[in-house]
Amino acid sequence: SKPEQWHDEPNLIGAHGFFSSPKAMGDGTARVNAGISLTGSLASKLKSGGLKDLSTDSVTAYLKEHIEWKIVKADGSVVDKDDVPGLQIAIMTSVVQLPGAKGQIARWGGFEALPDVTKGRKYGFDGEWKSHFHGHGHGRGH
Repeated sequence: SKPEQWHDEPNLIGAHGFFSSPKAMGDGTARVNAGISLTGSLASKLKSGGLKDLSTDSVTAYLKEHIEWKIVKADGSVVDKDDVPGLQIAIMTSVVQLPGAKGQIARWGGFEALPDVTKGRKYGFDGEWKSHFHGHGHGRGH
């Protein structure tokens, strides 16, 4: 399908966008972190029988086979993944304890990366946070 139609695709889980001025590109040390929740889509796949369970092993196997990412400019043109130096995409998991009563909030455990989902793919996390920012830290998204 065409990039301008992707937002209507039933398999779209989410999108992340940010604006920057080409005139204000800076020195290349800026970092952007983003998170797109996969929980709702995974729960739907579980309910429809497309996913055995929500165990780490089942989710990792499912996502390894099905997840993909695409990069599009604001004008709708597709960006080649080679044109995004420093991009690193990781899938993170966390155990969440749902609230027991009205007025309570969920409690999140620590985040754990699932490198087997993205390892070997362009800009996929392979178990090591890479720094493409001249030693100014690690690109990390969750």
